[in-house]
Amino acid sequence: MRKVIYIAGGSVLYAAVNLMTEHVSFAGVQVVRPGIVVPLLCGVFFGPVVGFLVGFLGSTGSDLPTFGFYWNWSLGNGLVGLVAGSTPFTTAVRPSAESDD
Repeated sequence: MRKVIYIAGGSVLYAAVNLMTEHVSFAGVQVVRPGIVVPLLCGVFFGPVVGFLVGFLGSTGSDLPTFGFYWNWSLGNGLVGLVAGSTPFTTAVRPSAESDD
């Protein structure tokens, strides 16, 4: 149940940040979306599944009222959370094959 709350809260936060920063741009850069840190941090703190769903659902929630649904962007934002959440599992310190026996 806790993960569902994290997913819902993170998705709403990500969609809100995307909608608030929709018109932020700099010279030479078409789109700036600083909200990408939301699925990244949700993935790191709550795990890869939460990170993926926050990125996917939050991107979908912010794009539907503005641009329409683009599955590839939503999937890409979900993968950001998934990879960030998977990193602690892949970089864990493992004991060496040689033992001190």
